[in-house]
Amino acid sequence: PLPAANPPILLKARLTGKGYLAHRVLVPPTSLDGTGAASELVQRFLKCERREGWNTHRVEPYRPKSRRGRPRQDYSHFVGHQGPLGLKILEILHDAADHREGPHVIALCSICDERSRPRLRDVLSGHSRSGGCLKKKCYLAYCDRVVGRLAEGVAAEVWASRYSGMARKATAERFKLAYPIVDAAQRKYQAKLDSMISDGTAEKIYEQAASPFWSIDGAASKFGISVQAGSYLVFSFKYRTRVLRTVAPVSEKDDAAQVSAPAAKAGESEQAAEIRKGALVAHLVVEHVTNRKDWHLSRSGEFTVGELRMTKGSLVGTVAEIHRQCVEMLEDQNIDPLYRGTFQELIDLANDTLDNRRERWKRGRDRAVHEKAVNAEFERQKMLLEIT
Repeated sequence: PLPAANPPILLKARLTGKGYLAHRVLVPPTSLDGTGAASELVQRFLKCERREGWNTHRVEPYRPKSRRGRPRQDYSHFVGHQGPLGLKILEILHDAADHREGPHVIALCSICDERSRPRLRDVLSGHSRSGGCLKKKCYLAYCDRVVGRLAEGVAAEVWASRYSGMARKATAERFKLAYPIVDAAQRKYQAKLDSMISDGTAEKIYEQAASPFWSIDGAASKFGISVQAGSYLVFSFKYRTRVLRTVAPVSEKDDAAQVSAPAAKAGESEQAAEIRKGALVAHLVVEHVTNRKDWHLSRSGEFTVGELRMTKGSLVGTVAEIHRQCVEMLEDQNIDPLYRGTFQELIDLANDTLDNRRERWKRGRDRAVHEKAVNAEFERQKMLLEIT
C-alpha cells in the first residue's frame, strides 16, 4: 500500500485556466465531462490493499515445449550410413545453434578413428569425408605444390639455411615464405639428398673431394649442389662407412660354432644366432658412439642427426633399424640377461640422445625469447631518450 501522507496537491485542468485542488475528491479514477465550461478533470491515485489469504505467487506464462508449425523431421534412418571414404554416422543431433544449418551428426572416421560433428547434409553430399585427417593430408599436398612452383634452387637454399643453423622463423622471414612452406621445401630437398646417398652419388662426391687438388667445394660444384649439401653428403658417407666397418657381421667361424651348438630344435638354434648377432651389433654401436671424439659430427656419447632422429613421431636414420630390432628382442622374455643388458644399453643411449637434444632446443628457444625481449626493451629506452 501507499504510505500515509497529507492530501496530495493535484493539478486541475480547466477549460479556461489552471489551478490546484484543495482536497482529494472521492470520484471515479478518471472522469471528463465536456458539457459545460465549469467541467474539470479529476484524477485520483488508486489505493493498494493486501488481503490475507490471497495467493501472491507469480504465475509463469505458458510456453509450449515445441515450436509451432510442422513437426520435426525424423533422420534416424541415416544412422549407420557410411560415406565413400569411411565416415560413418553414429548419432543424429538436433541442437544446432542455427536451424538453417540442419541437424548435426556424430560421425566416426575409419581412417584416423576420430569422432567429429559435421552437418548431416555435408556427410550425405560428400563434403565432409573424414574426421580431419584428410584436411592435414590435403594441406601437406598443397604445400608440396607451392614448393614445386617456387623458383629453381629456392628449396636448396632453404635447406642450406636450416643446415647452417638458421632458425625456422628467420628462414621464413628471409625467403618471405610461410612456416609450412619452409618445412615442405626442407623435406623435399632432404629427400633428394637421401636418394643421392642411396644411389651412390654421395660416394662419388666423397672420392672426388678426397682426390689430390680437390676439395668439398669443388666436388659439390662439379655435381651441381651447394657447399652445405656437399659437406652433408661427404660427412654422411664418411660416417656411414665407418659404422659399417665397425659394426661387422659375425664371422663364418662363429656362425658354424653357433649352428653346431646343441639345441633341441633347429629353429631355436637359428633364433639364438640372430639374438647373438643383434647383441654384438648393439654392443659395437654403443662402444663406437661412446668413444667417438669427432665433435664436428656430434657430441660425445650421442648419436648424430643422420644416425637417429625423431621425425613425425617415428625414429629414422642409419641406426633406427637397429634400435627397432633391439626393442623387439627385449619383448622376448627368454633372452639371456647378458644380451638383454646389451640391448637396453643401446635403447638408453638413444633415449638420452633425444632427451638432450630436446633440452638444448628448449634452452635455445628460451634464450632467443630473452634476447628478443632485451632488444625490445633497449629499443624502447632508446626511443624514450630520443623523445626527451
